[in-house]
Amino acid sequence: IILITKSSIKLKGINIKLLTLFAISIPITSFFMIYAISSTKAATVVFMLYAGSLLSSFLIGTLIYKESVNKIKIISLISVIIGLIIFTTPFDYTSIMGITPAFIGGIIEGFSNAIRKKLGDIKRETTLFYQYLTTILLSLPLIIITQEKIIREISLEGIIITIIFGTLLVFIGYLMLYGFKFFDANIGTTILSSEMFFS
Repeated sequence: IILITKSSIKLKGINIKLLTLFAISIPITSFFMIYAISSTKAATVVFMLYAGSLLSSFLIGTLIYKESVNKIKIISLISVIIGLIIFTTPFDYTSIMGITPAFIGGIIEGFSNAIRKKLGDIKRETTLFYQYLTTILLSLPLIIITQEKIIREISLEGIIITIIFGTLLVFIGYLMLYGFKFFDANIGTTILSSEMFFS
């Protein structure tokens, strides 16, 4: 995309601190979620992820960005929480080793969503370039330490699926950067949780 759009990856005029925090937060969230999903039920992980994400984005939007809190936002938030409870029942309260990292991952995700709002004026291709570059750099040491096989089996079907999956990830990242520019941080994550309906 960088080559096709001829976008610049230069950092001149870009808030490097915000971009760095955003780029680091994405893979860290993934690491917490991978650990959580291996320790408890997927439904429990989903609930704790959104609980942490909704809480942190709501607090950041309200306390730091000074975004207003009205009846519609409160009703939307309560509706999402009720939906989460219904969607993730039965909930596993016993696995602290699964609940804790999922909740922390959710908090970090809410933090990254709030940062997306401030990165809206930066070229989205540039932001995504550094986001995925950071993910690769942070993942490599983990792969070496765990001795995880990157490629288990090569097949045409696997290659096609991987390309489609990667393309969708970039597209979703692009849309999220664009969308959060026009939404309050304390309601953006609530809207984002609509993915549960489509799943």
